[in-house]
This record gives sequence, C-alpha cells and structure tokens, in this order.
Amino acid sequence: MDKFITIQKRSATEESDSEESSTKNPKRDSDAETTAKVTVHNALPSQIQKKKKDIAPADISISATSKPVQPRLKEYPKHSEGNTTSRSFVSAWFDKYDWAEYSQERDAMLCFACRHFASPSYGNADDAMVKSGFRRWKKAQGKGGAITKHLSSYIHKSSYTAWIDYQHNKTDKTSIK
Repeated sequence: MDKFITIQKRSATEESDSEESSTKNPKRDSDAETTAKVTVHNALPSQIQKKKKDIAPADISISATSKPVQPRLKEYPKHSEGNTTSRSFVSAWFDKYDWAEYSQERDAMLCFACRHFASPSYGNADDAMVKSGFRRWKKAQGKGGAITKHLSSYIHKSSYTAWIDYQHNKTDKTSIK
C-alpha cells in the first residue's frame, strides 16, 4: 500500500511545553529551534491520485511574471481513449492558443491565464485547465470540445483579459492605481 507523509512543524518551546521535562532550564524563545514531527500514513491509491490532481504539476509556470511553459517536442506521448486510435497533444496548439501550457509530467494542457489571473469573483475555474490538466485529446476541439468550451467561458475571457492588461502594463511600465 502506498504511503503519504504529513509534516507538522513545532518550535522547541512548544516541544518542551508538550513534554514533561526534568530540567529546570527551559529554552528561551530566542534560542528556540524548529523541529518537525513526521507522520507516515497508509493511503489508498485513489487518495494519492486525488491529492496529485489537487496540486498543479511542478513542470509548468509558477508565477504570473513568467511565461507559459510550451515545450516543443518532436513527439508527445500517445494514449488511446476507448476504442479509438491513439492521440496526443498537438504542438500547433501553442501557436493557436498563446495561453496554453503543457506539462510533460502529466501529459496535460493547462491554461496559463486562468491559473494566474482568475479572480474568485469570476466564479469557479475549470479544474482541468487550472489544476489537474486536460488530456482527453479526442475531446479537445470541435463543437462541445473542452478547449472550445474553455475559450467561451466567462472565467477564461476575464482571466485572459487580465493577463493581456498585465502584459501591456508591464511593457508600458505603468500600473493601475
């Protein structure tokens, strides 16, 4: 069974308060050191998968000041969806969708604008384009396709506009006051 770890940081003063100490010389706050209590938990594979999906992949942009990560590979991993032929990410989408990011770690596409510029006031962002990544390539484009739906969503339009405004303000070295 897989395991996952939780780490709880505690200062030395908390440590000495929680344990009965035989010494009469407790550490002062200025001398306090941080210790960690590590707990290993048994986890079902589905719990680990759920936790992975809640966290964005590590191989894509980490801040709004960076650019979308768009690796141009000779070939992207192929996988089959049902009884269809194998499909993969298409690098031409980078030319068509400047907001697209590709995670090699997850073989998935994410939206840079929605990840970094979505506001809670816009509503709930599509988790597939923000956290876990989209990878059902057969259902990517066309009427009812995930990319098509994402492009027409209010959240994407608002986030994309905010990203473009940010780029213009950064270029013009201006800020909104």
